[in-house]
Amino acid sequence: DAYSGGDPKRGEEIFSNNGCGWCHEGMGRQAGRGPALMDTKRTDIFLATRIMNGKAGSMPAFGGNLDDQQLNDLIAFIHSIKPEGTQ
Repeated sequence: DAYSGGDPKRGEEIFSNNGCGWCHEGMGRQAGRGPALMDTKRTDIFLATRIMNGKAGSMPAFGGNLDDQQLNDLIAFIHSIKPEGTQ
């Protein structure tokens, strides 16, 4: 998998530092302006493409802001999101 090997702790920092929580509320646990990310059924390729290229009218493209390792870390974080108060 081209997107494996990410560090979810670093991904959480990237999520916070890039304002992802503005739309993906509760650190990605709940829908807000954008969809909830917890328990996503989307593939890593879908996630990577959406993060890097965005979606017209709904999500900005972060391709200019993230390198490959940061992208892998962010995807690892998305897969690690658990309900509030659980490990």
